[in-house]
Amino acid sequence: MTKKHIVFVDDEPAVLSGLRRMLRPMRHDWEMTFADSGAEALTALERVTADIVVSDMRMPGMDGYELLSTIKSRHPDTVRFILSGQSEFETVVKSSGVAHQYISKPCDADQIQSAIDRALALRGRLDNAEVRRVVSETGDLPVLPQVYTALTNELKGHEPSMSVIGSLVAEDPALATKVLRLVNSSYFGLRTSVSSLDQAVTMLGLSAVSSLVLGLSVFAQWQDAGRAGVSMQGLWNRSIATATTADRIATSEGQPTPARNDAYLAGLLHAVGRLLLACHLPRDWEEVRHQVLEGTPEQEAEREVFGATHVDVGAYILELWGLPPDVVEAVAFQGDPGSSGSTTFTPLTAVHVALAATDERTAERLDGGYLGNLGAEPRVDDWLAMAVEEQDE
Repeated sequence: MTKKHIVFVDDEPAVLSGLRRMLRPMRHDWEMTFADSGAEALTALERVTADIVVSDMRMPGMDGYELLSTIKSRHPDTVRFILSGQSEFETVVKSSGVAHQYISKPCDADQIQSAIDRALALRGRLDNAEVRRVVSETGDLPVLPQVYTALTNELKGHEPSMSVIGSLVAEDPALATKVLRLVNSSYFGLRTSVSSLDQAVTMLGLSAVSSLVLGLSVFAQWQDAGRAGVSMQGLWNRSIATATTADRIATSEGQPTPARNDAYLAGLLHAVGRLLLACHLPRDWEEVRHQVLEGTPEQEAEREVFGATHVDVGAYILELWGLPPDVVEAVAFQGDPGSSGSTTFTPLTAVHVALAATDERTAERLDGGYLGNLGAEPRVDDWLAMAVEEQDE
C-alpha cells in the first residue's frame, strides 16, 4: 500500500521536533516532511505530492494563511489543516477561507492522527481516485463557510455566549434575515414569534442555530446550481423537512442531544454533493439529468458520467470540513445503510428513514434488512408518521 504524504509546517524548531517525536509511530503508514517556513513547504511540494498539509498560523514572513492560499491555488486537491492556538480567534476565522480543518493547540499525537486518519480514510472508503478527481475538477476543494467556523469556535469555549452567537450571525444581514424567517416558519412550531437573533439562539439552542447557519451558507455558496436545473428552493425545502424529521425520530428514540444534532445536520446537508456537481460541472450534470429523464436511476447515471455519486462527493466534503463522524456516515450511507456495518440506532438510521418519510417512494427507499437487524421494524411506521411536509418559504 502506498504511503500517504503529510507535510507539517511550523517556524518553531521545538514544535517540529515535538511533532516528529509524537508521530514517529506513524512512519510505517505516512511519509512525513517537516518544514520550518512557508517557503520551505512550497519548495517541498514541488518535489512531492502531499495528501495533507498541516501548518501553523503565525509564522514570520509567509504566515499560514498566505501559505495555504498559495497551496489552494497551486495544489487544489491537497487537504489543508491549520494547527494553531485557541487564543488566535480572529486568525482562525480568517483561515476558514483556505483551511479545511482547524486543530487546536495544545494537542496530542492521538488528536492529530485522528484528524488526519479520518480525512484519509474517507478517501479510501469513497473510491478515492474518482471522488478526488471529480472534486478537483471543480477548480478547488470547497471550504467551510466562515460564519459557521466562527460559531463552532465559540461553541468550543467553556461558556459560549448567546449574544456572541447572535452577533456573529448578524454580521451577515442576508443570512440573519434567512435564519429569522426560517425560525418563524411552521417547521419549528414555535408558539411565539421570534424577532431577534438572541431570541432565536435562546429558543432553538446554540447547536441548532449553528446547523441552520451552515445549511444556509452552503446553499448560498452554491446558488449557481440553480442554473444547472437544480431547484434550489425545492432542494432546500426537502433538506429542512428531512432534517426536522430526522431530529424527531432521534428524539423519539431518546437519543442524547449530540446525536439529535448530528441527525439534524446530516439531514440538512444530505444533498450537498448534488449542489457542488451541478454548480461546478453543469455540462456533465446536464448529461446526468438527460439520462435520468430517459429512465436511468440517478446514482447509476452519476457513476456513468462522473465515476462517483453525489452522495460520495458530499460525504467527502463533509469529512474534509471536519464535521462529526456520525454526520459523515449518515450522508455517505443514507441510501444504503446496511453497508455501514452499524448494528445500533445512529443518526444514519434517523436520516435514512427521514429521507424515505419525506419522499413518495417510501417503500423503495427503506432498507428492510438493515432495519430488521436493528430490531427497529415495529417502530418504522411510527417514525414515518413523524414526517414533516415540505413548505414554501
